[in-house]
Amino acid sequence: MVVKGKKAPPFEEEALVAAICEAARPFDVLALYLFGSRATGMATPLSDIDIAYLPSDGGEDLDKALYLELARRLGTDEITLVNLHDAPVCLAFSVLKRGHALYGPRKGARAFVERILTHYPEARRLRRLALQAVKTRLEGGIMEVDRDKVWEQLRSLERDLKKLEEKASLPLEEYLTSEDAQIVVERKFQTATESCVNIGNHLIAALGLELAEDYASVFRILAQGGVISKELSEQMADMARFRNLLVHGYWKIDHEKVYKSMLDRIKTLHLFMHEIAKFLKGRNSERVGKRT
Repeated sequence: MVVKGKKAPPFEEEALVAAICEAARPFDVLALYLFGSRATGMATPLSDIDIAYLPSDGGEDLDKALYLELARRLGTDEITLVNLHDAPVCLAFSVLKRGHALYGPRKGARAFVERILTHYPEARRLRRLALQAVKTRLEGGIMEVDRDKVWEQLRSLERDLKKLEEKASLPLEEYLTSEDAQIVVERKFQTATESCVNIGNHLIAALGLELAEDYASVFRILAQGGVISKELSEQMADMARFRNLLVHGYWKIDHEKVYKSMLDRIKTLHLFMHEIAKFLKGRNSERVGKRT
């Protein structure tokens, strides 16, 4: 039985590892790791169970089934499940280096491991720059908005929106019977929202705004800083909560409600793009004015 919203029952390490391995056994997984506090011996009664896996094909459809089976076996939904194919390079490297390998990596994982080892130095450098931006902000320094970085995220958002618009054109009956369409929609809403969060976090650091505590608060802070409208910030906060549902609450998803809200959510994301582009244009005009 899954105990929703409650912490995991106490497990001896051997029993926890056995339960995780049994849950993953039916799936085509190349590697399976326990990481975080439970792998380092620093777990407390409030600690989640952090699990990372490497699927053979990197498909998104495995996430849902594996998460549900883990939740059933472990008796809790307080699980952080990471698909290493989708994980940031620094996180994947940390799992490979410090995580407890429950099994694998099997032969097919070699190319993935090599890719992470190749890209980790650059990813680590970028992460260091991000941390330096926060340090600069906390020390009262000035940080410029990296327009290229923001536009890159906006382009990623635009690509996700095109996929979402394709699926929004499907008839309701076809959407409800197409698991592939549902997977694409759920994944693209997740990554689109994360692109918006990435933009927001960069602007918060660059403008010296209050640091956000969660995804939803990113947009509230942007509104307070005059970057986006208050109305849009509320809509985007709802998008952040929707993203969390897609990631952590698979069994709660009502696919018909997702379909019926799709056009409104797409409109919200387009509006976010428009307001961010307008903000960047305004800052550029200010810079030109100062030079003249």
